Amino acid sequence: MKKIVVKDGVRYYPYNYKNENEKELEDLFKEHVKYIFGENSLFFEGTKIKTEHSGIGTIPDGFVLLLEDRKWYIVEIELSTHQIFSHIVPQITKFNIAIKNTSERLKLIDTFYNLIQKDIELKYKITKMGVDDELYKTLKDTLDKSPESIVIVIDKITSELREVQDLPFETIVLEFKTYCRENVGL
Repeated sequence: MKKIVVKDGVRYYPYNYKNENEKELEDLFKEHVKYIFGENSLFFEGTKIKTEHSGIGTIPDGFVLLLEDRKWYIVEIELSTHQIFSHIVPQITKFNIAIKNTSERLKLIDTFYNLIQKDIELKYKITKMGVDDELYKTLKDTLDKSPESIVIVIDKITSELREVQDLPFETIVLEFKTYCRENVGL
């Protein structure tokens, strides 16, 4: 039996990502991040972070900052067809190790600060939040502590993926379903 969502008499069907295209899922997540993390959430594209001793670099799909709450998240967006233990777990483990590196967190603070300074919409959003006067300090206070968790955004939660939540660091698995309106598309 096919899944369907009906809202106000209109039918919506699950969307299938063309050719296993993870980029489609990434774009849709970015477009809707404010509905997931809140209106004042800030999303930044991933930037390379390195482990302290081995210098191994890794790039998460993004970071979400909630400056008012002094919280931040590392975000990894994946399709459920990707291998959990040979692909996703090694990635998030490297994120967890790299983010403990103080110099990498300082680089992230500088990166986020510079991106905000260059983007008029982000600056306006920050001003509305009331943290623009001490933006660098707010970023530092937020990123000085470990992230709240690593968030894995995925199109479908599998039983194998549930085991990831048992890793020795905070991991949230967020199922992000996409539906198409009947006879219209995405």
